[in-house]
Amino acid sequence: MLVALYESTGGSDWLRSDGWLSDAELGSWYGVDTNSQGHVTRIVLNGNNLVGSIPSELGVLEHLSRLSLQRNGLTGEIPPELGRLATIDTLDVYVNGLSGAIPRELLGLEEVSLLLLGFNQLSGPIPP
Repeated sequence: MLVALYESTGGSDWLRSDGWLSDAELGSWYGVDTNSQGHVTRIVLNGNNLVGSIPSELGVLEHLSRLSLQRNGLTGEIPPELGRLATIDTLDVYVNGLSGAIPRELLGLEEVSLLLLGFNQLSGPIPP
């Protein structure tokens, strides 16, 4: 899943990519935190020159509590698969070039306390 993020957002051109695609534990990869079982709990890559689309594969990270990708060059739509992230409390894609409708699947994110979608080209209503 993390390899898909790296590849779909031009990881070789990120400002920081320490540890990415290496054999090191995921928790040592820049911007990635894991719990004691090694499950990814946070991805924070703000202002890191991510250019491309958010991969749908991130929707399988069942322990993810924070996804913060603000101030990058992300384009395309927000994948509806992110609606599967049942434990996420922060979804932050503020200041990118995302477009399209805000996925209704985000309604399933019952634990979200912070949803930052502004300064994109998103359309339609914000799901209640």
